Amino acid sequence: MPHLLYAAPHSLYSAKARCYLRKQGIAYREVMPTDARFEQYIVPRIGRGIIPVLETVEGQIIQDTVDIIDHFEAAGVRYPAYPAGPRQRVLALMIEYYASLPLLRPAMHYRWSFFAEQERFVRDAFVAGSGAQAAEKIMGRMASYLPALGVSEALSMRESRNWRFLPGQGVNRFAEVLSAAAIDAHLRTDAARTPYRAPRGFQAALASRASHIASIIRANARSLASLPA
Repeated sequence: MPHLLYAAPHSLYSAKARCYLRKQGIAYREVMPTDARFEQYIVPRIGRGIIPVLETVEGQIIQDTVDIIDHFEAAGVRYPAYPAGPRQRVLALMIEYYASLPLLRPAMHYRWSFFAEQERFVRDAFVAGSGAQAAEKIMGRMASYLPALGVSEALSMRESRNWRFLPGQGVNRFAEVLSAAAIDAHLRTDAARTPYRAPRGFQAALASRASHIASIIRANARSLASLPA
């Protein structure tokens, strides 16, 4: 009997949980939040309708991607997500934090600031994941978060011009925040314990990208150096 992962294809954090389960070879069945069991059994136990949620084979309910990952990490997995060394673990957590929170702003921006260009995809995804009745309300709520995230109308208009006259420029900015050094180190040192392999030319393609993560590492170099190796 597999675990049940309540998730949706368009959900950012569902993708993170799904990727982890697949990488570890953990048997699971993905269930959309429109399933009656989610509303009748899961929501009352976690207090709100949110995904992803994992229902283990033992009946434990775990909400939040990090908690889902930590649950399996504590039990032991074939490809641990976190290095054993204290310094390396702190670095891994910093990268995870950066990907989960600071990158939420551009993720939300590129989804909701260009709604007209991708309305069909977004609407179909939210209807499939939440039902037609709730989809409009949820989409409106998600889009309303943009000002709080610092995404202004001026920024959206400027990005629109970039997309119009410089095709792909907006998307390429996602790649610019990746750390070529950190990814290259992961691919080199984790080659023996990960099922993934870098495509041809991957490191070379990243070599010219700006590295925000590297800046964070440099800013915290003294703290990292104080930890045992």
